[in-house]
Amino acid sequence: MSVEVKPEHARMFNNTKNVTLGIAIVSAIQAVLSTISIVSLFGLQQRKEVLANAHATAIVQNMIMTTTIMAVLCIAFTIMLFLSFNKLRKGIIITPIVYYLYIAFTILGIVLSMINSGVQVVSLILPAVLLALSVICILNLRRMR
Repeated sequence: MSVEVKPEHARMFNNTKNVTLGIAIVSAIQAVLSTISIVSLFGLQQRKEVLANAHATAIVQNMIMTTTIMAVLCIAFTIMLFLSFNKLRKGIIITPIVYYLYIAFTILGIVLSMINSGVQVVSLILPAVLLALSVICILNLRRMR
């Protein structure tokens, strides 16, 4: 269900539109980097040192699986966010379900990152910013309804 934007909500609407575009661009960059990581992990898996060690092979295969899941989800969210931006660009207020799903996806990414490489504070900065921006979009969309 779509609702037209009211004149008094124009500033919130513009902020939501711009933040959605920013999140979509970051998601697209994540998808590209995940795809590059998958290719390099397949190359790493074929090295003699990795093939000779069963434990190393299992670790690399686990990383390939995790990275592939994240790449597919990044591509899906990139598409959904660009479609949401397109609706916002046309002046249509959207439902915040995409942002709720993106928050769940970001939390999943944090958890998978912690499982694979441990807790690193620096690796939590970008997800924290993306979470905050998603919450801002959700709050703006709720106020405009």
